Amino acid sequence: MRWERTLKLAGLHRTWILSVLLVTISISCGPGEGDEERGKSSAPIHTQDAGAAPDELVGSYSMQLTKRYLPDDPPPELADGMGGWTLTIANSGGIHGRSFKVVNDRLGTLEEPTFSTDGGQVFLEQQECAVNPPGETVESEYRWTLSGSSLTFEVVTNGCPDDVLKTLLTANPWTRQ
Repeated sequence: MRWERTLKLAGLHRTWILSVLLVTISISCGPGEGDEERGKSSAPIHTQDAGAAPDELVGSYSMQLTKRYLPDDPPPELADGMGGWTLTIANSGGIHGRSFKVVNDRLGTLEEPTFSTDGGQVFLEQQECAVNPPGETVESEYRWTLSGSSLTFEVVTNGCPDDVLKTLLTANPWTRQ
């Protein structure tokens, strides 16, 4: 009996030592899965939101769409959208947080995909295309250049087969309002 009790205590002692050892190892190895949610991440704290539009890009821009920039047999969004367009780029206030909002001045909002930037690139995520099934989104990438009050875009990759946003972004320079 005495040996059984001694063996049980020795087993508990070993279990306790192993538990302490495992806790010590996990603490010394850094954050574990889910630590970011508890605010224990060791990642550096950034003062600027990663992927946010630079201050010089933020603002509202206008552009006139004319027939000469339309493709043959244009989709209705372009054929009916002749005239003025407004592009608003903001780091907050959009339906997804940041706002890359494309609006026909007469007909209303065409789309407002999520976006991020990296240098002279803008990445459009969750972009809707009229030719895709509802809820299906694509991604596109453009290079942007701002010269004075004139903003131009060049296609890097276009994820939307209907080319509506591609046409609007690249047809004419956008002028800061």
